[in-house]
Amino acid sequence: MKKKIAGLKAISFKDIIESLHSKERRSVCWYLSFTYPAWATIMDIARGVQSDYKNVKGALIGDGERYSKKLALVKVGLAERKIVKFGRQKRYMYRAKRRSSITVIDNG
Repeated sequence: MKKKIAGLKAISFKDIIESLHSKERRSVCWYLSFTYPAWATIMDIARGVQSDYKNVKGALIGDGERYSKKLALVKVGLAERKIVKFGRQKRYMYRAKRRSSITVIDNG
């Protein structure tokens, strides 16, 4: 069954389940759901899940090597991203799409 999310192509539950096979993606998704509705930077999330910046970035948006861009949390619709500008600097902020995302995750 495919579900249409505003502005995105259809996402299947198979893609979501396959995405959550990764322990890193599960822990990042759990952290974002737990802190919802607050926005967080990649460094905040990395500290929260006690992981490396590169691994968290890969879990959120994919890096094309270790973490697939197709199965990234933002791509499958479990997380959302916004850009915040501070003068000439940009910060990418992330949060869970909704708090109920935590019910999908078994963090074991």
